[in-house]
Amino acid sequence: MTQATTRLSSRFGDFGGMFIPEVLVAAHNELEEAYHAALADPEFGEELATLQRHYVGRPTPLYFAER
Repeated sequence: MTQATTRLSSRFGDFGGMFIPEVLVAAHNELEEAYHAALADPEFGEELATLQRHYVGRPTPLYFAER
C-alpha cells in the first residue's frame, strides 16, 4: 500500500479516510477530480438542485407487502 494524498479535508486520522488498495488509488483520484469538476459546474448544480427540489423526499413505490 502507498499513501495517497487527497484534497478533501481529513477527519479520520493518519489515513484521511482513504485506506484503499494501491490498485484503486488511480481510479479514486480520477473520481475525486470528476467530483470537484462537477461541484464547480453551474449546470450540474442547477440540475442537482432541481432533482433535490422535485424528487428527494417523495414517497417511494416500494412498500412492505404483507401476506
